[in-house]
Order: sequence, then structure tokens, then C-alpha cells
Amino acid sequence: MELDELRFSTAQVAQICDIPKEKFQLWNARYCITGKSHQPEGGGAQGKARRYTFRHVMDFAIAKALVDAGMNPKEAFAKSPHFAHFGSTDDMDHLRVPGLPMHQEYGDTLMIVGGIGHWIGCHNRSNQALDEAMGYLGGPIGDLDSFVVVNASKVFGRVCRRLGLHPFEVLDERYRALAKA
Repeated sequence: MELDELRFSTAQVAQICDIPKEKFQLWNARYCITGKSHQPEGGGAQGKARRYTFRHVMDFAIAKALVDAGMNPKEAFAKSPHFAHFGSTDDMDHLRVPGLPMHQEYGDTLMIVGGIGHWIGCHNRSNQALDEAMGYLGGPIGDLDSFVVVNASKVFGRVCRRLGLHPFEVLDERYRALAKA
């Protein structure tokens, strides 16, 4: 399954992300989609429907999760593209494809927003990911007034299930293909 080839209508994105259509229209008009490299196809002309990619779906799904966790929509949509449209390629152990969490074998991919920015990384019970994240965001947990944590792996899983896909199979296929390249 090649996720990059999938295209979705406005109504489909709203349904997949569990956002009421009116709220989706409002958020879409007010807060996104910015950046020339990740504009949806179509739109801009009467009768020319927008077509969204899987990354756009994840952009909205992550933003909704941030809003549900207490962040205002403007801030949520300023941060969600960092997950949806940008990845990390430091090394294969920490590779994250844009719009996808890291491979499940490393743990859950968290997106933490607070302090001076955001952090995206894997957390499992045996690593120090949360300490690293808090340091990056401005200091130990006690030094931050507030922060929002979204389990991006869980958000991705919900999106996949609504598309009839198994999240682990999608990640296995995508990361296996990258390892061979």
C-alpha cells in the first residue's frame, strides 16, 4: 500500500479525523494549510475540489489530538506540520518518515509541545526519552508551566483503522522498503 498515492476529499478527511465537517471547514480556512510544499491539490476555483494526501490527514489528526489535549487550534496547527510533513533521518534506529510514527519496535512515538518548541521521539519504559524531551523544551518537568503530550502512534493507529489498514503492517512495509534502499 503506497500511502503517498492516496487522495482524500474534504469530507473523507473530516470523517477519518473525527472532526465535524463544519469545524473542519473552519479550521481549514483559518489555520492551514501553509507551506507551498504541502498545499492540497485543487481548490481555489469554483467547483475544483481539494484533494488531500495521507500527510494532510495526519496533519489534521495530530492537530485535533493537540486541541483535544487542551491546546488552542492556532497553536495546534502551527505544530502539527512538524509531524505530518517533516521527518527525521539521523540514522535508521531513529528514522521517522513524515506523517508516520517511528517503527513500533522502538516504542510509542510521542509529540510533546511546550516551553520553547516541540519534540518528537520514541518513548518506551527502558529509555530516557521524556527527560530528553523536557530538556529540549526548556528544562525539567518542574520548570515548565505547561506542555501537551500526544501519542502520535495511537493517533496513527486510529487513522489506519478508519482506512481499513493495520498500523503495524503499514509501518513494517514502509520502513522495510527504506532499509533496503
